[in-house]
Amino acid sequence: LSYELIGCRQDGSNVTMDVSISQVQAQGKSEFLLIMRDITERKLVAEALQASESRFRQIFEKIDDAVIFLHPRNLSIIDLNSTTVSLFGYTPMELVEGGLELIFRDNCPQAISTIKRLMLQDETPQLEDFCGVCKDGSEFILSMRVKRMMLQDVEIFYCTIRDITERVRMEAESREIQSKLIQANK
Repeated sequence: LSYELIGCRQDGSNVTMDVSISQVQAQGKSEFLLIMRDITERKLVAEALQASESRFRQIFEKIDDAVIFLHPRNLSIIDLNSTTVSLFGYTPMELVEGGLELIFRDNCPQAISTIKRLMLQDETPQLEDFCGVCKDGSEFILSMRVKRMMLQDVEIFYCTIRDITERVRMEAESREIQSKLIQANK
């Protein structure tokens, strides 16, 4: 049997102990062997790691941009946040299985080759004015930034995607108004 118990040290601080009890035969008699191990440090490290993971996951899920972790060799999707799911309308499993081809469709080969080329040059790829496609077929203009990073000692590509359709539309309207003002001034 094995138990985890909280004890008290001589100085009054708590100690977490892993206590195991085994029945053994010694000189023909049945005896009990009690083994006690101090696991306080291990327990504290595990709790800190769990708290850190929880904070990371909350930030990852609450950020306004769509975030995708890509495998550096084949650009397959490793993980994604809920904003990505909301933006594109696919389930997480559909996005992982379908990959970037679902998001970019027709211009996917161009996007992937641009990302790979810039990452090989140790640049931070930034794709502007790319057409993204939702599950329902609707299209929008997106901006995508890709950064190389280490996550748990494994290299990944960290991608953020932002819907910039409204900004592009407003910039086009602004140019059109400026053009009309210039024509009116002539």
